[in-house]
Amino acid sequence: MNSMMPFVILYEGPTDLRFIDKLVTPRLQKSWRVRRWKFTTLKREQRIQIVSEAITKGNPVVYICDLDECQCEPERRDTECRLLKVAPAKCVAVVKREIEGWYLAGVPNEIATKLKIAVPEDTTAITKEQFGHMAQEAGWSVIELMSIILDHYDIGLAKVRNPSFGYFWRNWVDPYGPATNRPDEAKEVSLQQ
Repeated sequence: MNSMMPFVILYEGPTDLRFIDKLVTPRLQKSWRVRRWKFTTLKREQRIQIVSEAITKGNPVVYICDLDECQCEPERRDTECRLLKVAPAKCVAVVKREIEGWYLAGVPNEIATKLKIAVPEDTTAITKEQFGHMAQEAGWSVIELMSIILDHYDIGLAKVRNPSFGYFWRNWVDPYGPATNRPDEAKEVSLQQ
């Protein structure tokens, strides 16, 4: 693979970017030049152009979006594919229900205990509000909790606890980056408050 070829990631907001920068980019940047775009700041035509250009040039592209008001992943994926004018599932990864579920999915049980949070075996239905309440109840800010989670993230566990994360990782990260469990720069952090 040419290390100068771009791997294009379109994401929704800062919480998504934090997740991408800590877990996805370190794996992909060894082989790709990762280019990230916040799609909520782009006009529809700009989104279409970015995705079309990447596909035409044969570069990997993933458009990460929440389920939002859609009832199921295929409905949301089809909606975005129509808007982007691409074949279904070509480049759309749907986070079910919201990115906070992906965060919780990778929390090892021993870390959850130290953080004083209860992580469900299936994090698919977790919302931003539930995550915020969980952080508050445990005495953490949302950003602190997310940061600590990412420092201790278990990708294998996350694939089991959240099928939409597993689908994303198997289709966009494993095929394009080296398979490791944690980012190279993961550091130990104190869980003391």
